[in-house]
Amino acid sequence: MARKFKSINDYERHLSNKWGIGDGESYKPWFTAKDVKNNKAFRKEITGLKVPRKHHLLSALEYYLFLIMDFRHDVVDIREQFPLFPLSLSRKIALTLGVEHPKVIGTKTPTPFVMTTDLLVTFRTPESFRYVAFCVKPEGELCKPSILKKIEIERVWWESIGVTFKIFIGNQQAKTQSHNILWATDIHRHGLNEHLNPFMSEAAQLVPEGKISKRGLCDTFVEQFQLDAIDAINLLRLLIGRKIIEVDLSQNQLDKSSTITVTKNINFRRELANVSGY
Repeated sequence: MARKFKSINDYERHLSNKWGIGDGESYKPWFTAKDVKNNKAFRKEITGLKVPRKHHLLSALEYYLFLIMDFRHDVVDIREQFPLFPLSLSRKIALTLGVEHPKVIGTKTPTPFVMTTDLLVTFRTPESFRYVAFCVKPEGELCKPSILKKIEIERVWWESIGVTFKIFIGNQQAKTQSHNILWATDIHRHGLNEHLNPFMSEAAQLVPEGKISKRGLCDTFVEQFQLDAIDAINLLRLLIGRKIIEVDLSQNQLDKSSTITVTKNINFRRELANVSGY
């Protein structure tokens, strides 16, 4: 059931129930998929690899970025739909910038709307941790003055507390990478891999480097471990998803491709840094 977000009392009630508070498994996003009333709107719940809780993504672009960040070796937490509290700070920033603060639509008394950031990502660094706040918007939205005003409030809010703020617009490479990451990790996210875990170490030794036939490799798994065809392809997915072998994730739709390219010393961090908007 969708919660109400029409008054200050609603906000206080959600805060008292710990929405938008915490980190790791204890974090509860300010908005969830259930709070979106438009049945045609994009809504997705997915269990994270870094933090095994349900994450709530409210656009396809958010979903792409989440999958990419969730697969990074240096990401330790992802908090979606992160509220910009206190409300007084975002209102003060709007006043200083000379722009109107977002308001709740359809109420008799104008009520300021609690702004949120799409993804707040925590990265592990050699010294400690760093945080990056991502505003996720299609490129076409960035020409709208109303959208730009909201983004500017958001940017100043984060930079005022020393957090890096970035805009992610996505591109075809991001879509391809996220598709391949989901294919490789989905079985692990759903906990369906336990019966295949004993084969993973030996299976990795059977995978050569370079461009190889998926069918040929899976036939080897079938013969070596007495698996059926489905378990053989799932074993390959696990090897990729658990990063026991590294493959070219920019290759179009690994699930449909007849080949995969197993790479040596792939600089995954650099590849993700090249994704537009990061």
